[in-house]
Amino acid sequence: MTPADLSPADAKAVLRGERRAARRARGDADRAHAAGLIAARVMATVSNSSVVGCYLSMPTEPGTDALIDLLRQRDIRVLVPRVNGHALEWIELTDSTAFTISDLGIREPAGEALDDALSTCSAIVIPALAVSPEGVRLGQGGGFYDRALEAVPSHADGGPVRIAVIFDDELLQHVPREPHDSTVDLVITPERSLSF
Repeated sequence: MTPADLSPADAKAVLRGERRAARRARGDADRAHAAGLIAARVMATVSNSSVVGCYLSMPTEPGTDALIDLLRQRDIRVLVPRVNGHALEWIELTDSTAFTISDLGIREPAGEALDDALSTCSAIVIPALAVSPEGVRLGQGGGFYDRALEAVPSHADGGPVRIAVIFDDELLQHVPREPHDSTVDLVITPERSLSF
């Protein structure tokens, strides 16, 4: 059986395994260097924003701590997610925000969730394992960001710009897609920014 014979769901599962293994093999110094470059590139895009949603990175993901620090230094409000059942809820990050580690091993903020939070954002920085040249995003498989973005207008319809941040080798020629998969408007790597 070749990759072309797989269903989109099975092809995504295979690709997730490959991308996760590649991320685990990446060194800490490489990750830290990439995080700084990505933060600078994202800031060039969102510097005029007043509110930005941003995921809290896990150790193997492109780091978002440097980006969040830059956003907050510019007095840009930052909303970060936590899992509630099968949904994401968003909390404004402040100096006093406390964090816990979820059952999924994800760092999450404590505090009161905001109603209709993503509609207040001008940009949302979301995780991805890979992105295609058409803006098709491969997530971790839980569907949390796809569900969160369902109720948010697309950027073309006045909603926030959807930004995926990945390592350079994660921009792939093809990413399998299912009907529920949301796309991104912009992908940022340490070396480039691509709009779709």
